[in-house]
Amino acid sequence: MLGHHWEPAEGTCIDIRVKHASSENDSRMWLMEVRPRNAEPFRVELGYPGFHENFRGPDRGQTCQLDCDVKRQDAKWDLSDPALSWKTWRNEKANDFKAELKARPWADQPGDQAIPAAGGSPDVPAAQAMAPAPSPAPAPASPAGPGAAMPAFDSVQVISGADAGTALNAIFGGQGADGLAAVQALKHAADPSTRLARLKALHDQGLVTDAEYGAQRQKIIGSL
Repeated sequence: MLGHHWEPAEGTCIDIRVKHASSENDSRMWLMEVRPRNAEPFRVELGYPGFHENFRGPDRGQTCQLDCDVKRQDAKWDLSDPALSWKTWRNEKANDFKAELKARPWADQPGDQAIPAAGGSPDVPAAQAMAPAPSPAPAPASPAGPGAAMPAFDSVQVISGADAGTALNAIFGGQGADGLAAVQALKHAADPSTRLARLKALHDQGLVTDAEYGAQRQKIIGSL
């Protein structure tokens, strides 16, 4: 155009509007932010560039090449830019489709391959993604509520007094469970003579002290 001094610039589409819905291709307007190489950016509105069937306007946010007149704050499309070509766009889409068509299906991938996340990058291994989640461990049983009866411990035996001292001496004197069993047998023997005989045997084995032997002997004699 006469009177214009055109120079290369870069443009970004900010927005698109349609002036007349009946003929969309010829009535669209692109709000472009123009960035000259040696001047401050400015904005213009550009329309369809006449009879150019190969022209494809930029999408919102897309960057393309422009020619601008900084002095007049004007701009026009650089139709040599492949980004503004329908032919180039269709070829790129066709190549993308062919690449997807030749891609290996996920069903044929090895078991340790990762399934792509939403962004397309591997995230979780396939075998792990397909595996069911582990069942939670059952919670321990608890009483029905306040005042609920606790389980009875019928098998617990309580030993006190002189019997407790004898039992402890049997356990920690090196005889362990066998010594404790002997003490319990002595306690539950019905016949006093048998009890006296077992008590003497315990004393001889060193399972009861002299004092404990005397106390237990007197206890057995006193029960006659």
